[in-house]
Amino acid sequence: MADETAILAAVLYDRSAYDAIVDHVDPSEFSALAQAAYEQVAEWYTIDPKATTCDRDTIKSRMLKALPKHSDAIANLFREITPERGTANVVREVLDIKRHRAGNELAMAIAAGKPAKEVSPLLDKYTVLNDATDLGGGFRVLEKTYGDVVRESANPETPIQLYPRRLNTMLRGGVLPGHCVVIIGRVNVGKSALCLYNVAGMLRAGKKVLLIENEDLPDDVKRRVGCCLAGCSLDWAESNPDEFEKRCKKYGGDNLIIPDPVPGTTKDVARAIEHFKPDVCAVNQVRHLAPSREAASDNTGAVDRVAQQLRAMGKRTRTLMILVGAALEGSPATDGTIPDKAVMTMADSYGSKTGVPGCADVMLGIGTNEALTNRDMVAITICKNKRKKMKTLPVIHQVLNGESCRFKDA
Repeated sequence: MADETAILAAVLYDRSAYDAIVDHVDPSEFSALAQAAYEQVAEWYTIDPKATTCDRDTIKSRMLKALPKHSDAIANLFREITPERGTANVVREVLDIKRHRAGNELAMAIAAGKPAKEVSPLLDKYTVLNDATDLGGGFRVLEKTYGDVVRESANPETPIQLYPRRLNTMLRGGVLPGHCVVIIGRVNVGKSALCLYNVAGMLRAGKKVLLIENEDLPDDVKRRVGCCLAGCSLDWAESNPDEFEKRCKKYGGDNLIIPDPVPGTTKDVARAIEHFKPDVCAVNQVRHLAPSREAASDNTGAVDRVAQQLRAMGKRTRTLMILVGAALEGSPATDGTIPDKAVMTMADSYGSKTGVPGCADVMLGIGTNEALTNRDMVAITICKNKRKKMKTLPVIHQVLNGESCRFKDA
């Protein structure tokens, strides 16, 4: 009943909530009383298409007139229908009702010993609903004009800058909300450091950043981001915790969101994005997440699936996605060693040729070789660039301080 009451409160007080669910709600899934109330609300909005809300007392009066024997139950129902119930979770409430109904249908079919051909579609229906984060099918028409979209892209404040800053001269000022940036590199070359360096830079720029950190302990990662923000070493931070805290807050540290516990599936990430509404979502690393519906038995296929689902989330919510992936280790030389590689390409990405690389609007590769390593340096390559067509792969060389995740020009 709580789910029904929340839905009724949302649609009664807000037409937009009604519009969001009307094509997906089956009133017969409600209790008889809630069904009657929902039908009164639907009739109200049908008669007056310009109405933005219903009059609660009028709806209640109509129900009392139609169902006089249920006056006490109606009074109890409307005591629960209050504006503070809100509209934020109306889609989730509808999904919960649908999941409950589908679960009951599945359980009854199994208990009755129904054949597999009858149980299978019920199981599929329940699985889809259990994985769903929205009602689906809710398409809208892009309302921006042709002029709007070019004015927006030409506005120097629209792009979100990447770091090191030198990259932005090759990206028309940065990347756009909803874009997907993929970072690849071999083991221990500095992929996480490059990701966290970007997180810190975006915090300094005033962006709200959701960090899905499943590579290292969240506490360790927060220390590294803090050192990058404060421009200090870990030793200094541990010796001056109060000053360290002040510096982090000064440079946007409060805009960092690290969920606890760490999301383990793309479905969990979608819920976190829905809840926190960040400007940027950074995932370190993609290979440690499971897709919301397992679509492949091999690990490569799973990584591709995760990247595709994360990209879709960013497009749908206009959230900049930063995904840390892996690079292939390369073929051994005749002596059995694997040669270093400084300049990465899309072909080095772990996954299928169309999977992870296909998800990227911008792909950054980080690599090194013996000469660079001896100077504490790395090479950062723009392996893919949908922001600006370039004849060659741009490469910049940076000195890396891995402890504080800071990069600087050589």
